[in-house]
Amino acid sequence: MIILITIDIYIMYYSSSNFTISSISAAVPSNKLNREDFKKIYGTSLEEKLFLNSGVETRYFAKEEQSTINLSVKLSKDIFNKDELDPKEIDALIFITQSTDYVLPGGSFIIHKELNLRSSCICLDYNVGCSAYPIGLFQASLLFNNPNVKKILLIIGDTLSKYLDKDNRGTYCLFGDGVSLTLLENKKENNKSFFNKKNDGGGYEDLIVKEKILSEKKKTLRMNGMGVFSFAIKQVPAMISDLQKQYNLMHDDISYLILHQANKNIIDIINKETNFIDKSLISISDFGNTASASIPITICHNKKLLENKNINCLLVGFGVGLSWSSCQINFNNTNINEIFYY
Repeated sequence: MIILITIDIYIMYYSSSNFTISSISAAVPSNKLNREDFKKIYGTSLEEKLFLNSGVETRYFAKEEQSTINLSVKLSKDIFNKDELDPKEIDALIFITQSTDYVLPGGSFIIHKELNLRSSCICLDYNVGCSAYPIGLFQASLLFNNPNVKKILLIIGDTLSKYLDKDNRGTYCLFGDGVSLTLLENKKENNKSFFNKKNDGGGYEDLIVKEKILSEKKKTLRMNGMGVFSFAIKQVPAMISDLQKQYNLMHDDISYLILHQANKNIIDIINKETNFIDKSLISISDFGNTASASIPITICHNKKLLENKNINCLLVGFGVGLSWSSCQINFNNTNINEIFYY
């Protein structure tokens, strides 16, 4: 019995000092939709009601020829050129998305080919949604336990607009597309990071594309709005409190809270419950709910407050799965790029 409890605690909490986030970049499609576009679809009165809940002023949808993978490749190549990064120095590539191009192979292999990474580079694919960023950092930290791994590319993003239906206004007005790239390095000295992650597969139908892979029907994202709302306002504040207690993180120790940008209503409630109202950074108004990419997009959107600052931030993702994750990260020695538009 004692062994089982020990394992459970180990899975829930994890701390490491084996990586530094060297840079964070993000990109969105240039195809911009604002509130006026949605008023034409749903009418002014209904759109205004939807806006009160979502808080989304603008969002960006991928063009027909754009995908999560080719947006990620373009962003990666631009950052490689800008920062004069040698692809042969990358030891591992982690690609996290719910909207990849093919059933097989995994998207990481296509990105590997397009970026001309070396054959010994580790390629990993994960199907994770709104909790992806802390989980991606966690997985990278595990890889850094191998002393031969020095640099990791963490690419996270989605083009969920391809799974939206105009008749489902709750999702069509909320989500936007975006991708991100994070370069992590194991340096001689790294700040300590803390993680906590949980899952509840019992809620898998609350956010789901129900049409199975081999189905010929159009694949559409469906959301149980009240189910997701209840889950988020209950579990996320509890997770934040748990992480603070586990690692003795006082409120004053945390400069900013960066939540997954679910919608304005959920964000406001979590901020109030956790007393982070004045410390919470947002991007929901400008980009919508960008699913797995929402945390790095929010970081890049708030570049001036974060870049190369010796400050501790709490990152919290939550959503499809159901899955929720958190981590405390220091942005000292982290270059943050302005958001790219393609």
